[in-house]
Amino acid sequence: MTSPLGRLAESARAYVRTRGLLVGALLILTLAVRCVSMPRPPERNVEAIAAVLGQAVGGTVKPDDFVWEGRGGVLHDALVGRRVLFLAARPAGANATPTNDLFRAEVRLTRAGRPIALRRIVNLTNTPRGHEHDLVAFGQHAAYATMVGSAVETITVLELGGDMAAWHARTRAERFASYVENWISTGSRQGIGRIETSFGTPPQTARFELTPELLVMALGETAQAAAVSLSDASVNPGPRDEHAVVAQRLPHPVTPRARVVEQALRATLGPDRAQDFRRLHARVHDAWIRLRESSAPPPAALPAATGGDAAAVEGEFPPPKLALSAQRVLPGEGVGARFAGCAPRRYSPKHRPRFSERAFARIEASTCRRAPRCDGWTAHRAASRCRNGVAAVGDGPSWRRTHCCSGCIRGRRRVCERRPRWLVARWCRHGSTSDRFSASICADARRGSIWSPSHRAVAARRRPARDHPFGMANPAHRS
Repeated sequence: MTSPLGRLAESARAYVRTRGLLVGALLILTLAVRCVSMPRPPERNVEAIAAVLGQAVGGTVKPDDFVWEGRGGVLHDALVGRRVLFLAARPAGANATPTNDLFRAEVRLTRAGRPIALRRIVNLTNTPRGHEHDLVAFGQHAAYATMVGSAVETITVLELGGDMAAWHARTRAERFASYVENWISTGSRQGIGRIETSFGTPPQTARFELTPELLVMALGETAQAAAVSLSDASVNPGPRDEHAVVAQRLPHPVTPRARVVEQALRATLGPDRAQDFRRLHARVHDAWIRLRESSAPPPAALPAATGGDAAAVEGEFPPPKLALSAQRVLPGEGVGARFAGCAPRRYSPKHRPRFSERAFARIEASTCRRAPRCDGWTAHRAASRCRNGVAAVGDGPSWRRTHCCSGCIRGRRRVCERRPRWLVARWCRHGSTSDRFSASICADARRGSIWSPSHRAVAARRRPARDHPFGMANPAHRS
């Protein structure tokens, strides 16, 4: 008895023997009709290629407004395509003047260099009010200027080899998300690096060209000379820096996963599906925060701020209560007060994320104390906790501890610890009359902070103990 797989193979062979010639003839006929019905490729000239590019994006492309990137071989250019950068003018409204945007596309070419088809068209700038012009290229770099109104705002250099050197991604998941983001926004996994040159006083005109190592510019009516290095983005403003030239290599930060999914949906399924996903993600995230708040015990209220002779003398601490704009205000939020039952070198703020108006984390930070003497390296422990919405750093036997080290080297006592993202503990100098303290909340793109008693993230430094009645300065008045 033959197996089902053997019977299927015998049926396939019998079908090929009886009807193979007919199927082959139909395939050849279909291919011939397709070749005959296809339009003839445009002529091999810049005007024809510019017309094809403009028709693909629904705009107008001038013959000198496109540049080719490097070749990939005859087969690669015919099957995959050769990348091209071009400026296309598209009308922004009924009575608006058309403005240029920079596009990137892959053009399939014949062996003779005639375009066959376009694929994977990406808008690299998408500036409704900006007008990109003067596209030039040299090697692995391209440059263009952006004009807003009647002044040149920026001159941007594109690094066509990729922007992987500017990635902030470290884990595999973050690198994968960066690959996806680059594929969507630039049409390649490696992406495009950018060196952006801006001006404090924008010139009316700007002429520039690329060399193997520099972007050379002639700015304004007087053709003021300036140059930007392509290796480290350093600026040579020339003898007179009339336009305050500043250049920087733009970083590639880690994009949240929800944002990457939203971009992928917008590129594949359209903006409606991306907007639906954004609403769904916001509802789920808000429900998760509410669930976490409902299951966590309410935080303890801070003691009320009281004035006194010390506050009257110093006029600095405690400050008056802040008027908060949030809908829900926790007890003690916005009030500066000495932390009850603790040493003077301790401060307690509250943390509020930007995406929600509900403060759910309370952070306590303590400084290191002056040691009376230093006899080599000594063991030191700092404890941290994140339980029931409360995160803290300090001393306590019930907290999950993080090992740290401390010691004195050449008269300096340094405390090093496995630091959380939201807390930075600095060192204090041994034997001095002032201990130095600094604490900050992570300035992440997805987070903001409201400190008590300050609305902004605090990077505070203590004053000498003899200058303050509580032994610490108010971080709210430090920047």
